[in-house]
Amino acid sequence: MEAFIVARRLCASDTLAERLRGVDLMRSVAEKDRARLVLRYLRASETDETLLWAIDGALAACGEVEDVGR
Repeated sequence: MEAFIVARRLCASDTLAERLRGVDLMRSVAEKDRARLVLRYLRASETDETLLWAIDGALAACGEVEDVGR
């Protein structure tokens, strides 16, 4: 649970580097359902192409492949 909390906080950061780190951490958390929710929320509001690619990869790593890239 602690890794998820850290990752969630990083995903909410104002800096791109921290958001990227948070997305990367989301790949490895045990709470995959919760991670997918955070990643979907972040994807809906993100405009940076690099981060969008990272989010799609993290979503796929969390088991979500149907909506990736949409």
